[in-house]
Amino acid sequence: MNIALREKEFIDVSKQAIESVKALPSSMGPRVLLASRDRRAYIVSLSQDLANASSKVIKAYEDEHRKRITDAEYSPVGDKVITVSADNQIIIWDREEKTFQRFSGHNRAITSVTLNSKNNKIVTGSEDGAFIPLEYSWGENSGF
Repeated sequence: MNIALREKEFIDVSKQAIESVKALPSSMGPRVLLASRDRRAYIVSLSQDLANASSKVIKAYEDEHRKRITDAEYSPVGDKVITVSADNQIIIWDREEKTFQRFSGHNRAITSVTLNSKNNKIVTGSEDGAFIPLEYSWGENSGF
């Protein structure tokens, strides 16, 4: 197998480490979701048309986690962003309105999150050695 990789550009978004990178749905264009130790999650454009790093940041989710964001995930259509943190918290953000809901349940830092849209589950993993599946529903009756 022959695989060729080449760096297209170096995009400096955060002053601290990026903990995770996730591709967003293709319907949103060439974008990624970043989780950072600076307590922010970023939606960043990978478009070659933008000149510098600051113009590539489409949206920043910030000021709600008390410690570093360790992972982030998005809903299938990209309208919700889920962040998990070393503060033991899960936050679900509405991508456009920037409203959010906060959840907890782990005893230590939450290190990973995934979303399974087939069975409406958000699953988190933690330094406490546990994983927690959470059922979700978006919409008018969900409170979100």
